[in-house]
Amino acid sequence: MWALGILIFNILNFKDPFNKANFSEMKEMFADANFKVPELTKNADLDDATFNGFKEIYNGCMAVDPAKRWTMK
Repeated sequence: MWALGILIFNILNFKDPFNKANFSEMKEMFADANFKVPELTKNADLDDATFNGFKEIYNGCMAVDPAKRWTMK
């Protein structure tokens, strides 16, 4: 689910949500207690209803707490 969220971010924002140079930097970022998932912004040419649908899916996929993250169920 996390990977689906990253894919949605890439498609709608034309960039990587976690722009880190290497695995060590990414690991440090995730270990930070104040880690926040990047906000999905409306850069693609979408109507509000479609963007809000993507945003809901993105937020469900990218919940930091695994217990709150969407599953395939």
